[in-house]
Amino acid sequence: MIAARQQQEAAIPGVRIQHPTERNVTFTLVDAKRPYRAPLECGACHRVHQFKTYHLALDETGAAIVSREIVERLGRIPGHPFRIANEVAAPPEQTVRVPHLLIRSKALAPGGN
Repeated sequence: MIAARQQQEAAIPGVRIQHPTERNVTFTLVDAKRPYRAPLECGACHRVHQFKTYHLALDETGAAIVSREIVERLGRIPGHPFRIANEVAAPPEQTVRVPHLLIRSKALAPGGN
């Protein structure tokens, strides 16, 4: 089952998007329709996010390889500057960072629940 999933994931193509002017920067896209249950401290940008946030690291050509889902979400943002450059049949592996929940702990009184 694991091998089948790995083959399926390897077969998922990426899409190269490109910014017309920016180079070597990270763009963040915030999906305001997808709030987090609690604020999340981001390991990528060290900020606190209230909503699902995508970080797009643009290379020296202003390009980033993203999933079709991200391209779809970009399409819902009016006036976004990115254009689709091409499809990438075998995109490089990506690291997914899991942010930390910011939950304040409550002190319990002795004998309390």
